[in-house]
Amino acid sequence: MRQVVLSSGGRQQYKKLSRDIQILISDTFDSTFAKDPFSQPLHLKKLKPPLSGYRVRLGEYRIMFTVETDFIRIYRIKLRKDAYK
Repeated sequence: MRQVVLSSGGRQQYKKLSRDIQILISDTFDSTFAKDPFSQPLHLKKLKPPLSGYRVRLGEYRIMFTVETDFIRIYRIKLRKDAYK
């Protein structure tokens, strides 16, 4: 099972979110997602350059992350209108 890790920027963005959005994100990145992020019925897409990794769509929010051997690193949590800038 992979560990879910927030980068420093991802952690700052997470803390600024409302409590209900934080709970939604925590529930999405539970242990099932950590085992195999590609088996979940989420709105998961591979990002195109210059961005790297993948993104999950949660309502108006986009969560961008990379999948490593031992962990999943969340590096951006933004509203859709700001996520790809």
